[in-house]
Amino acid sequence: MVEGVGAEEFIFGKPDLTKLVLKALWAELHSQCFGQGVNE
Repeated sequence: MVEGVGAEEFIFGKPDLTKLVLKALWAELHSQCFGQGVNE
């Protein structure tokens, strides 16, 4: 992690493709934890 940069800023400061990948991974994590009923 880069010093002086918060985790949120570090993540969301990345290119759109990375954000899409992270969003997909986050959605997959939630689907595994809470079941397929959680869809936004």
